[in-house]
Amino acid sequence: MANEKRKRADGVAGALSSGVAIAATSMSSAGLADLPVIDSTNHAALTLFTTDANGRITKREVVYVTAHTASATSATIVKAQEGTTDQAWSTGDKWVHGATVSDISPGLIDYLTLTDGDATLTGTTTWANVSATKASVRDLVVAAQVNDLIEVGMHARLNTGIDVIWFDMHSIVSGSPVTSWATDAAATTGGPGLLLGWTSTQSFVSTTAIHRVTSSDLSSGTCTLRLRWRNNGNSSGSTQLYASTSGASFYYYARNLGPQMS
Repeated sequence: MANEKRKRADGVAGALSSGVAIAATSMSSAGLADLPVIDSTNHAALTLFTTDANGRITKREVVYVTAHTASATSATIVKAQEGTTDQAWSTGDKWVHGATVSDISPGLIDYLTLTDGDATLTGTTTWANVSATKASVRDLVVAAQVNDLIEVGMHARLNTGIDVIWFDMHSIVSGSPVTSWATDAAATTGGPGLLLGWTSTQSFVSTTAIHRVTSSDLSSGTCTLRLRWRNNGNSSGSTQLYASTSGASFYYYARNLGPQMS
């Protein structure tokens, strides 16, 4: 979706002035006049809902407003967002512009630190899994939605026997790499990754990258990341990745920062 930034306003709610069908692309309500302008760079989240006699919500759906002009009582919407189901709504059903799952999910983090022994990475020009050399290396998993921003980072100490070596996080779906995280490119064709250009020994490197989640990165509401590595084709040696209390610990993480705010 092009409207990746999330826009917010206080005290915006209302009732539908006409029904909203399944797969509808617009909605009308007098309360929409209080919503800010929404253009092609941002969106606003609304929750449609009904309640029973006790005020309990019995039906809900999150929709994204993707186009709205100042003071307008109608808006363009995308239905069934954030894991909710596309449903039909009647005149008079309520909606509110309030917090959704994406607003409260930021901060979800998965983290791994290793001190259980070094690993030797032998030269390869194609992406290889670090876990194939060091079994304690595992995938990271964080809950996420489309358009969330995920930050990944790592800290490493290496004794370099190869001119240039790169690490990268790759999103994994059904066991296979989908996206090269540092380059936002296809995992099979992505270029150099997170860490670049080691030519001296005993190098310490800490680095981060941020990726905007797409639907192809997700499976059942989670994003799985796998640490992979490659070099520049020089096979004259190998790189020692330190992961011990004496050499230095090795760690990496993934953190969901949530949707980008306007």
